[in-house]
Amino acid sequence: MRNFYSIKKQVNIFRSGVLLFAIAPLFSLNINAQCPPGDIDLTTQAEVNQFIIDYPNCTQITGRLFIGLTPGSLSNITDLSPLNNLTSVGRLTVQYTSSLTNLNGLSNLTNIGGAVHIRNNDALTNLDGLSTVTGTVAGYIYVAYNPQLQNLNGLSSVTQITQHIDISFNNSLTNISGLQNINSVIAGLTIQSNPALTVCNLPNFCTYLTNPVGTHPRNIINNAGDCISEQSVVAACNAPATGCLQSSLPQWPATAFTPSCTGTAEVIAADAWTGEYSKVQLTAGQEYTFSSSVATDFITISNEDGTTAYMFGTSSVTGTATTNETVRFYLHLDSLCNSGDNVDRSRIVQCNGNSSVSEMDTDKLSYYPNPVTDVLNITNDKIITDVSVVNIIGKTVMSKTVNSTATQIDMTLLPAGNYFIKTNLDGTVKTIKVLKQ
Repeated sequence: MRNFYSIKKQVNIFRSGVLLFAIAPLFSLNINAQCPPGDIDLTTQAEVNQFIIDYPNCTQITGRLFIGLTPGSLSNITDLSPLNNLTSVGRLTVQYTSSLTNLNGLSNLTNIGGAVHIRNNDALTNLDGLSTVTGTVAGYIYVAYNPQLQNLNGLSSVTQITQHIDISFNNSLTNISGLQNINSVIAGLTIQSNPALTVCNLPNFCTYLTNPVGTHPRNIINNAGDCISEQSVVAACNAPATGCLQSSLPQWPATAFTPSCTGTAEVIAADAWTGEYSKVQLTAGQEYTFSSSVATDFITISNEDGTTAYMFGTSSVTGTATTNETVRFYLHLDSLCNSGDNVDRSRIVQCNGNSSVSEMDTDKLSYYPNPVTDVLNITNDKIITDVSVVNIIGKTVMSKTVNSTATQIDMTLLPAGNYFIKTNLDGTVKTIKVLKQ
């Protein structure tokens, strides 16, 4: 942009006579150039809007595309749609914006040659606008200080980077599964101070952490759940694929517990031990959170016979019942299924009772195809505010904001298996089960 505005200044100086005529061809040549050379800085919404006017045929920027401002002030940029012709940029920086909620204007971008730098964007909730970016990012991925950012699904088609990953200080971030297809992290892995992030044991990260710290530096601290530290992530990586279904002690208490679902935590047993289990009666459509008073305990929820694990994790797990059934609630000392310390702890369940079957059945929710191989279509007679995809162990692997009566979920990159689709219908949650082939 500096080159263009420099030419404008020259034209204003030589506005008369032969001099204007002499430079007019040069001015016209640059105005009609496909893309300006070098780095492009867009600091205001007006400059974003002007870009498509000045360069209507620009698709490939060889230098850096910089959107936003430098530290100390916030840009007023809210809409990137004037950039939707772009298919390739050398590097991408989006930072210090106050009202930019998404990157959807970059939805035709397929290649980022260098670093991806997303930081200090006060209203940014997702990176879905980058979902068409594929292959290698020849640089680092840095996503930090975005207080409303919820997931990194927009990076799910990136398969390789040449430097490091740094995901830090994103207060609302709950899901980083969008990074699971990156098959190399060369210069380092940092995941720190994301207080809502509980799951970091992505298969590629688990592989990375098996290497020596000297050759594969890492810094995983101050997150939550299984992501609270590097040790917790490693433990989650080594957790058995079927949870912990061993019980060295009998059921306690002897009868099944039926939660009242008042929205408060209910103690199933205050004198629970590791290596034993309780039975809990669930209601279809209701979301339950199972936890222990000992934050390091490993929890497994299974079917009534204890032959199939539905979900498992450290400290607490959350899931939605798909049928009326009784489940087993196991506690163990760790993900290696150790038990036997015989120290009293509380086995706890919480549910709010707002999502009964009768309430959900009044909504005309339809979805197809099922089984699904790529795109799942969902429609409803009421507004669908948001949708999330949960795997069989209770982990959210994908989420998106909808605010419409119809949406599509691209499940192409998800492994085959059963998934729960949670739809928020203006405050009422309805869960459906689909098979991904």
